[in-house]
Order: sequence, then structure tokens, then C-alpha cells
Amino acid sequence: MKASLFSIVTVLFSGFVSSCSQCYYDDYVKSYLGKSSSELLFDWGTPSKQFKTEDGYTIIQYVKYKNFTPQPTGDPLGDALGMWAAADTNYNCTTDFMIKSNKVVSYKWEGNCKNATPKSWIEANKDRIEKERANR
Repeated sequence: MKASLFSIVTVLFSGFVSSCSQCYYDDYVKSYLGKSSSELLFDWGTPSKQFKTEDGYTIIQYVKYKNFTPQPTGDPLGDALGMWAAADTNYNCTTDFMIKSNKVVSYKWEGNCKNATPKSWIEANKDRIEKERANR
């Protein structure tokens, strides 16, 4: 019984972690729908790529990545055993915005984007997003 209960809890917890791993990034990117391409460029900076489609859309693409190198903790025993301080800051995230008539009309993203959301945006929007999620 204990093994099956442990299995259930593990599956439920892993489902929660994976569904929440990108927590705010989709909400952050979605907040640009309807905004002007100028506002997008002002907020996000110079795109990694930009191109036009045959049907007249402009695709603005941002590729963000960060690799974290673990650092020694300062604890001689822990450092000797390789127990270095590590933070979950690695990400490789590609985000495409589709522009039509100078407005963001669609978006898509892929990769590990969970750490690509600006902390200031999360703090400013966290309560609103949590209320919206609770009402779904």
C-alpha cells in the first residue's frame, strides 16, 4: 500500500511541477497580443531574427538562453564532494511573434522558458494571473 501511495503522490507531484514549470511565461508573452510592434521592440529589444511571410505577416523572433555554471559553496567538505550551489537558471527559449498591420496577432514559444520571464513583470501581474487561473 505504501509503495502505491508513494507512486500516486510522485505522479501527481511530477504532473504539477511539469505543468507549472513554465508558470508565467505564456501569460507574459500573451500580454503582447494586440500591442504594436513598436512596443514589442521597445520592451524586448533587438530581435534575434525578423522575416516576412508570403502572406504579408512579419515574424519577429527572440532566442534567449542562459547557461549556469555551479559555484563552490565555501564549505570545504561540500565543495570536496562536489556539492556546489546550483540554481535553476538554465534556459533556452525561442519566442515568435506574428505581426500584421503593425500589431501582434499571434505568438508561439518553445523550449525551457521558465526563467525567461522578467521578475518585475511577475511581481506586477502575479495576483491577477492567479485569480484568472482560479476562475478557469
